[in-house]
Amino acid sequence: MKLNCKNNVLVVGSGEIALSLLSQNPDWVLSNHRCVELLNLDDFTCVINASFDPGYYEAEMDIHSAFDAVLASRCIHCKYVFLSTRLVYQPRLDLCEDSEKIEKGERQSEIYGFNKLLMEKKITSIHSDALVLRLPNIISHRTKAARYWGQLVSTAKQGVVSLDVSAEGVKDFLSADDLANILAKLIEKDCLGIFNVAYKEKITAEQLYEEINKYMPINHVSYASDDKHEFSLDSKKLGSIVDLKPFSLKLSIKNIMEILCTS
Repeated sequence: MKLNCKNNVLVVGSGEIALSLLSQNPDWVLSNHRCVELLNLDDFTCVINASFDPGYYEAEMDIHSAFDAVLASRCIHCKYVFLSTRLVYQPRLDLCEDSEKIEKGERQSEIYGFNKLLMEKKITSIHSDALVLRLPNIISHRTKAARYWGQLVSTAKQGVVSLDVSAEGVKDFLSADDLANILAKLIEKDCLGIFNVAYKEKITAEQLYEEINKYMPINHVSYASDDKHEFSLDSKKLGSIVDLKPFSLKLSIKNIMEILCTS
């Protein structure tokens, strides 16, 4: 692919995040895994890997040969955006970028978070122009049924909602469309380093149920009694660079539910 100008952003992937990045930023370029091998990445000013790699769930993942590491090593002359996760932290509320990190564990979430943390270190060690975003659960009208938000919507259609924290526990979500717009602002400002990406507002599990119930009548809701694995990301660092006031979780849930109810 020959591009006319170097002011281009390449998105690698085909899932809900990649599709939202393109829908909110139509001038960006989309590629899948197979095609990106054929591209000259010097034609781009920024590369974002928005694809899903199941290798992060492997207890003995080979970080050095993983797709992210290989792709980042090809992007030395442009910015590389790595989409990481809140699971790199030990669970607690109001997690800031220097909060205590996870240790290697046996649960899938611990394996995933630990491997993402290793990849953060790998990419920032080989790439001086890296932007790392630590994300909560991403939600959209495209979220697959196997994921947490997809499961919530699927059971809500049957009149049932089951949440994994107490009624007062915080649920941290981020709309894929809002991620796309926030990321565009960070790229425009040429930001580097590590950022939590989250809304300033936090909603409880009970408030989440109430929002869903506005669109899908719920006959039964249940909450967990133990919220020790609760996460919420502090976004003060991000908010010092990007105005987060226009972004709202409740508004995003409203927009997503309206699409789901009319599609």
